Amino acid sequence: MRLFSNEESAKNGEPSLVAIVETLIAVGFSFSIGVTYGTWWHVFIAACVAPLLLLRTDESSRAGIELYAKCMDAVEPFGNRLNAPLRRLALAPMLVQLPISLVLLFLMPTLLFCWLLLAVLISKSTATFTFLVRDFVKQLAAIPTNFWKITVATDFLVSPLLMPLPDTLRPEEANYRNFAAYRFPEVIQSSFFKPQPSNVTRSLATLKPIIYLFMGITIGVCFAYRFSVKATSIVWFPLLWALKPVRKDGRSWETQLRVYWDQKGPQIVAVFSSISIALFALKYALWAIRFKLADFIDEARQVRGLSEWLQAIIRPEAIPIWHIAIAVNSLLGLYFWWQVANWLVEYNHNSGPSEPHVTKVVAVTFFVRRLLTSYTIIWNVFIIYNVAKLLPVPEIGWQLFPWV
Repeated sequence: MRLFSNEESAKNGEPSLVAIVETLIAVGFSFSIGVTYGTWWHVFIAACVAPLLLLRTDESSRAGIELYAKCMDAVEPFGNRLNAPLRRLALAPMLVQLPISLVLLFLMPTLLFCWLLLAVLISKSTATFTFLVRDFVKQLAAIPTNFWKITVATDFLVSPLLMPLPDTLRPEEANYRNFAAYRFPEVIQSSFFKPQPSNVTRSLATLKPIIYLFMGITIGVCFAYRFSVKATSIVWFPLLWALKPVRKDGRSWETQLRVYWDQKGPQIVAVFSSISIALFALKYALWAIRFKLADFIDEARQVRGLSEWLQAIIRPEAIPIWHIAIAVNSLLGLYFWWQVANWLVEYNHNSGPSEPHVTKVVAVTFFVRRLLTSYTIIWNVFIIYNVAKLLPVPEIGWQLFPWV
């Protein structure tokens, strides 16, 4: 595990301690808003939007960037049409140039950035939904990996991106990195502020602070998006159990599992699973010995928004099926950590399992884990929706699904 992340480690999904701390802070901040103001709509809305932001593959990323290029090319003719009027304006008296330049001072950067953000939104949305229809399973399968990268492997030192980049960049795609928000000011500096001879273009150099202000807003929006995804871990935390190791570039399972182990994936999931099991056991130990948990719930009723959450999540008087699903998923997380550790020991002694055997174990284990993950998320969304509406959460017992 690294202390800080960089672009390469974030792309490879290598955990960063700072990224994990950021996620815990985001979750705590989101939870504190719910408790302080008695509303959980921000959690529900963000949880519903997050999957759409995490539906990203290399193919959809490239398609989005190509669509963005077409959107920007669409405004190029308008820019060319401005050349002749600007040349005429450069010959006009300064009393004419000055007021027009002042109008352009505010109008041009506003239009530029509005169109840039609109082009990004259109491109990302179109590419996402196009590939969701074209390859539904692959897009859904990418959600756990993207969730892991943002919440566990990406911290503030990695520049946010206006457009998501493919994980593997070809040499001719190096210019894609211009979508990194930290480097956008440099691109604007080289593109818009080269020395110009005319009075009008010299006067437009005063646009620089305004454009940088817009860039600051854009970077803030990108960070807010990342922060909101981290905050949705309240609902989407089961995705950590669904993160399946996949062989890349024709690697053997031995190589892939060694990489997976060195990146601390099984270890982090094992720690997370151990905490979940400990909380599960503690909850039912308190319930079994009839501790004062019920009294605590009654006292918490005086805090608007907190009692509903505690009552829905803890359920001291019942054993819902979805709690059992969490416990089973946690046990499977510990099992897979133990299995990978054993396989690596066997590989070290040249007696590792066969490739088909590892493929079968991984496929069966993660098929069950992803079913349990999906089931848990269904209940999470159901509970947070009822809490957000300030409705009494229905008694959750042995019904299999919320609608049963």
